[in-house]
Amino acid sequence: MKAVTDQEVPMVPPPKDYGGNFLLDIREALVGVGLVVKNERSGIATLDKDCTNMSRFLNRILGLEVELQNRLFAYFTETLSVVVQQAKKSGRWDEGILDLGAHGEAVNDVSVQTFAGNSIFGTATTELHTVSVERGMSWEESLELRASKTYPDNGYYLSNQIRNDKKTAVLVICEPRSKKKNSIYVSVYRPNTGLQTKPETLEDIKKKYKMVMDHKARSSWIEQYDSALNQCSHAYWKGNCKRITLGIGCDVGRRQRTYHILCGSVLSVWSKLETLLAGQPGANSKIQIVRCRKSDDSRIVGCLIPSNCVPALVRALSPDEAADQEPIIIM
Repeated sequence: MKAVTDQEVPMVPPPKDYGGNFLLDIREALVGVGLVVKNERSGIATLDKDCTNMSRFLNRILGLEVELQNRLFAYFTETLSVVVQQAKKSGRWDEGILDLGAHGEAVNDVSVQTFAGNSIFGTATTELHTVSVERGMSWEESLELRASKTYPDNGYYLSNQIRNDKKTAVLVICEPRSKKKNSIYVSVYRPNTGLQTKPETLEDIKKKYKMVMDHKARSSWIEQYDSALNQCSHAYWKGNCKRITLGIGCDVGRRQRTYHILCGSVLSVWSKLETLLAGQPGANSKIQIVRCRKSDDSRIVGCLIPSNCVPALVRALSPDEAADQEPIIIM
């Protein structure tokens, strides 16, 4: 809104294919629906006091001409994407509740440590669960899924773009009833990350990928699947990863991830947890809530603990005589 009223430099450039002054036309249109106030004497446009009310914004832009309405909403979503990216980089992004095992991933316990301490409610017990999450899809699993779906456009697709002498392989599954507003929405499966949480349209898939016979996708699929066990996407596609070069671990695009979850009577140790995370950079300084559904259908809810904080947390929660106690290994 500040970009539209010329109060700030736009975070996203106006659409190049728009015939005219995009921001000026939008500004005039928003004056008409009451989101922007124009001073009749000076001609200066200012924002309405409720300009940050999202419901009001979405309702009012329905009063614009359809083409301009669509253009404005597209410009809004592009700006929002940039805002989210910046928030993630600076550590201000709040992901809400993290769900593990909610999208078909295999979640299994690696170890569980139990800590007992005194509280006003009696003996407060907390548990530190270390879980391994496998979200990839093997070639055999993908073939089984492929065989169970017979829609004409279902199958393996290879990317048109070649990166580091490699092509991306995906499995596309669309159902006859997945059509919305003349667009067929499909489920996309990747070797390293399994089912994408966000569906795509078949039209968009065909712009980036080409459908191939099953056997032609096999080598690319297996290579991606195998490499993702120990290698992040940056190293696989570019040959290197800046984070790994700096000695910082990188899990982007990896099949398996390890999470440490503190659950049980977390409130009894909340102050210790806050103190521990306060010195962490970026998003790790905030307490992240996690819901976890394991492969045995058991569930836990707790706080996500960064890997580098685990030793300090164990020391903070353990009695002196039990500080070196070994965790219980789950086989």
